[in-house]
Amino acid sequence: FRITTKRSWKGFYLSSQQVNEILGDFVVKNYNLKVDLKNWDINITVEIGRDNAFISALRYRGLGGLPVGTSSKALLLLSAGIDSPVAGWYCLKRGAKLHTLSFLSPPYTGERSAKKISDICRVLSKYSPGITLQSYLINFTQIQQRIKELPEDSYSLILQRRSMIRIACKLAEKMNIRALYTGESIGQVASQTVENIHTIDEASSLPIMRPLIGLDKQEIISKAKEIGTFEISIEPYLDSCVIFAPRKPVIRSDISVAKELESKIPDIEELESRALEDVQQRTYMDGDIVVS
Repeated sequence: FRITTKRSWKGFYLSSQQVNEILGDFVVKNYNLKVDLKNWDINITVEIGRDNAFISALRYRGLGGLPVGTSSKALLLLSAGIDSPVAGWYCLKRGAKLHTLSFLSPPYTGERSAKKISDICRVLSKYSPGITLQSYLINFTQIQQRIKELPEDSYSLILQRRSMIRIACKLAEKMNIRALYTGESIGQVASQTVENIHTIDEASSLPIMRPLIGLDKQEIISKAKEIGTFEISIEPYLDSCVIFAPRKPVIRSDISVAKELESKIPDIEELESRALEDVQQRTYMDGDIVVS
């Protein structure tokens, strides 16, 4: 064993080394343990303050990271799936104040999808105690229907993602948010190839952070279980993008093709602005809804 003493109050009448020696002698005589300062099995930690002292022999790893709110605000594109809640947790870990934006497709997505998103927001809000988490819900159906009418079906998912990003940027700019977060991971699904991510990013006026980019699915699932969102995410539901997904999505998209297809929807900007005007807002804190 070894003893490690730290004195936050230097006015204590013994030095750290003297405390180590006195307590070490006590342990050796009463517990029949040997001192080993390099290859120890037990590290007894002593922290001495002005009015108290703390002694411990076990250390538990915390969440790590930065205190929430010490970094800038961020807007997470949150679905009810497994990945994006984990991305939100990593966002909180880096000290950002989290806001979420979710897209619904009524009547195709029912109350279950909205409830899952709400339940996930409840969980994420527990990781920023005393700090509110703002959640925004947008009706995306009309835009999806217009995209689905285009002749090139393989690009429909990419065009949906580009539209979501543009809406997210407009919402973020209103709230003075300087970055978006998503749950994308390279190669996990068709829309998450390097070429497709490049095409999606071109629609953004803000940097897009992807904390899961190098993780495989099992690593993401393990983290989702650890933070408490996995069981919520695997409940059956209809995802907004899946409902209007193409039969054969493009794997290596081209920005010029995406823009050409978007030009065939001349009122796309108006539709996005209208969707943003009808946004629903909810506020969460410490696992509860405080404003709905």
